[in-house]
Amino acid sequence: MRRPAARGDRGGRAGLTHHRLTATGLLAAAEHGAADRETRAAARRALAEAAALGQRWLLPTLEAVRVAPLAAQGHHDRALAHARAAMSAARHLRHALGEVQAAQALALLGAEDAPPGDGTAVPFVPDARPRRVEALIAAGRLTEAAHVLAAMDDGQGRRAGRAERLRLEGVLLAARNVPKEAEQSLLRALGLVEGGARPLEEARVLLDLGRLLRRTGRRRAAAGRLAAARVVFARLGARPLAERCDRELAACGLEPQATARLGLTPQELSTATLVAHGLTNRQIATELLISVKTVEYHIGKIYTKLGIGSRAALAARVTAEGGEAAR
Repeated sequence: MRRPAARGDRGGRAGLTHHRLTATGLLAAAEHGAADRETRAAARRALAEAAALGQRWLLPTLEAVRVAPLAAQGHHDRALAHARAAMSAARHLRHALGEVQAAQALALLGAEDAPPGDGTAVPFVPDARPRRVEALIAAGRLTEAAHVLAAMDDGQGRRAGRAERLRLEGVLLAARNVPKEAEQSLLRALGLVEGGARPLEEARVLLDLGRLLRRTGRRRAAAGRLAAARVVFARLGARPLAERCDRELAACGLEPQATARLGLTPQELSTATLVAHGLTNRQIATELLISVKTVEYHIGKIYTKLGIGSRAALAARVTAEGGEAAR
């Protein structure tokens, strides 16, 4: 049975070209949270077809639509290239909406040349404010994060939008060391998205809930949530988030072999891994919900155990051990 044309006519060529390509872009944006591989492929084909057929006025939109899925998969450079191509095409065409879409896509990536704006939703591009809230929390700028979060609506009644807001509230409460309220917020978010309709957001909630459970001493419960999140991220190709799950699972300490090669405790391994990823001590403290002094203490212990004396040497050692584990 053929799918109805209202679904964007993914495989066919019925209807006016610009209507069909626009519908494909809208569908890709709408289904981004469901991480539909077929939709992502259709968006890629739509962009190529628009360029080939001379439908240049669609290029800013169709370039911008490619950004969020690529970013979720960890292809930052490719996502950034599409965002910049969207901006270049929009400016060349004097396409006002295209410029707004491109700016939103750049803001979604945290690009330095992208104005943060007010986060007002625009067609085809996810709201950049959730990513900004997470970045502010990671930087320890909790008051600013709260202001951005307060300015967000509840997704205009959409379950996924409400869930995202509740998740961010939970992450902020956790960073403020209010674990009971944070857990309540995250559980409410999970109730809105569990069941597979929005797998990417569901897995994000599971990851944040797992992090909170681990930091409050419930390691086995944390491992269950984290393992479930990792399965989803791996299936969707969301590599950076899957790697974060791996770090959290290792830090649960339920598999001693994960730390045996370096001889570190789970908390020290988490700290070492984040150092290797280039995070500052303050960013590590925010990520692990510990104080900066505790981070400094862990790094000192790591240096002593490994016989090294610099962050560069630590990064090299962690990378080398990771390569050994992969073989």
